[in-house]
Amino acid sequence: MPGYSIFWVPALSVESFEQACTEIVRELGIQNSSGNENAMEMVHRHLSSETGGQWLFIRDNADDMDLLFGGADVSSGVYKYLPMADNGVILLTSRSREVAVSFAQKNIIELQNMTVHEATELFENIVIKDLRSDEEATKKLLKELTSLPLAITQAAAYINSTKISTSRYLEMYGTENERIQLLSRHFPDATRYREMQDAVAFTWLISFENTKRHDPDAIHCWSLYLALSRREYHDPFFRR
Repeated sequence: MPGYSIFWVPALSVESFEQACTEIVRELGIQNSSGNENAMEMVHRHLSSETGGQWLFIRDNADDMDLLFGGADVSSGVYKYLPMADNGVILLTSRSREVAVSFAQKNIIELQNMTVHEATELFENIVIKDLRSDEEATKKLLKELTSLPLAITQAAAYINSTKISTSRYLEMYGTENERIQLLSRHFPDATRYREMQDAVAFTWLISFENTKRHDPDAIHCWSLYLALSRREYHDPFFRR
């Protein structure tokens, strides 16, 4: 979108939204007009004004109705901080149709699952050529991963970093999958995303086990940060 400023803001928590707004304030040099505005209010005011220019505001992973619109206390939702202006566009991504319809009414676009061809193309574009196995092994792996882009990219990243073949990764899936199913029983999910979440959980677990073997200190660091925030992780924390 030529001429547009693009702002990509996560919807994982109020804290992540405020942190993203703080970065926007810093990048744009927005001034605190009243002296007591928070970052969310400052971004809302600036982008809602004519001086905000043309913009695209992406509210990513907005799956929580209460987080977006508030619960019993409507004022607790972040919806009121979303900028509104004729020269701006808000794009909200969500796995929840309820959230999507509540926000955009009929103006929604539903993304379909990737086709086998699309999933194969994504996988082969990421994985190092020498690590690719036969076509049949790739098809089996993508089927196990339900052609989910996140699971595919996670699996491909692991294959590249460990230099194992696709066939070997598929073998690991077979030996670890039972453990994933057991773990999933503790987190019942009645939505249609259950199967997809299991695939992502598996690829994450393989990477986690590899890290635990080669860098146990990193696991201790993750455990500590999980106690501090259950929703997201900031890179600066790990760089220090």
